[in-house]
Amino acid sequence: PRQRKEVRERPGTRWTELQEVPLSSMARARISMLFPLFCCSTGAVATGLASPKTTPPPPRVAARIAEAPWRRAYEPAGEWDRVECAVAGSSSLPPELSGVLYRNGAGRIRVGEALYSHWFDGDGFVTRLALSSSSSSDSGVKAVSSGRYVRTARFLAQEGTTDQMVMRGAWTPRGDGGLLANAGRLPTNPANTNVARLPPDGKLYALCEGGRPVELDPRTLETNGGEYDAQGALNSPIPGLPPTTFGAHMRVDPSDGCAYNFGLNYGPSLGLKLMRIRPDGKVFSRKFSLPAMPLYHDLSLSGKYVLLTRTPYALTPKKVLGSLLGNSGMFEWNNEEGAHIDVYDKKTFELIASVATPAFSCYHHVNAFEDEQGRTVLRVERHNSDRLGVEKALSSMYDAWFTP
Repeated sequence: PRQRKEVRERPGTRWTELQEVPLSSMARARISMLFPLFCCSTGAVATGLASPKTTPPPPRVAARIAEAPWRRAYEPAGEWDRVECAVAGSSSLPPELSGVLYRNGAGRIRVGEALYSHWFDGDGFVTRLALSSSSSSDSGVKAVSSGRYVRTARFLAQEGTTDQMVMRGAWTPRGDGGLLANAGRLPTNPANTNVARLPPDGKLYALCEGGRPVELDPRTLETNGGEYDAQGALNSPIPGLPPTTFGAHMRVDPSDGCAYNFGLNYGPSLGLKLMRIRPDGKVFSRKFSLPAMPLYHDLSLSGKYVLLTRTPYALTPKKVLGSLLGNSGMFEWNNEEGAHIDVYDKKTFELIASVATPAFSCYHHVNAFEDEQGRTVLRVERHNSDRLGVEKALSSMYDAWFTP
């Protein structure tokens, strides 16, 4: 991110507008330190792991890759199991880095010749990097990596097809895109955004706010088939309707270990559910009705509050109805509505304030805290381009250009 925004308190009032603040050189340096230091050896994939069927890119995709070879990174990922990686340099492993790092993202955005209509519809792919000290290694570090797709119902249904989508995504229609192929069918969960260990037993799950968390084996990354229901808090509010979803970026309060997240209901009435999950698994939640459903994606915790950004990129009841009738687009941008920062009491989830701001587009938060003057500060990552420009790029990744 090149810019961040803050919600600050103006003298004499409680809340003010967002202010743009450039990232410091120290922040940029810390970001650069996060670049990968490990590279997997090629040709060393363990036996017994069958990757999904892949086909050469269709001519249009091949032409885009030839135009910009880095676009090959969007091609469907192959799976690998416990491959030992080469480690650059020679050094002892800091104790803080000893352990396992999991990451999740869209592992494929095309199935044969059929392309997903948005990057966020891509199938979830989880990687595992285990780091440990090693006296037998020249570098002093042993790094072992694995990568595997999340076997969601959609992923399994898609296997064996090469020319069309057999299940819907939030942006991608099913089949030929027509009414008969899509009417009455809701989008499916790609489980493609994050990975977390959830209370009370610390099981590993793939997260996406398109559905409930999907359980994974923490060693092999196999999909176990179970879903996290937060002791019933994620059950469908009405039998026959989809369950409450679970946000991809939950936050854990370091003071007490409680996890905070939101869930979404896409029924006859749109709803937001805030949840606090204790380390023992017990859940406190509160529901809120919404006239429209923004694309909630992230939240922040300060010492006192839970903060959500509500941008004017939203799902309206009209769009829900259109989706049930077969339309593929579920979200729309309304620049005139502006944006809001919603501030909830961390203990009771009471809505304390809803701060109106000019319209802006973002996915992720950076941090929230109370400063020395007792003011609550929220920093978020704002897109440099307008939202429609962002959506245009994400809807056709093989055609997109990205600049610093």
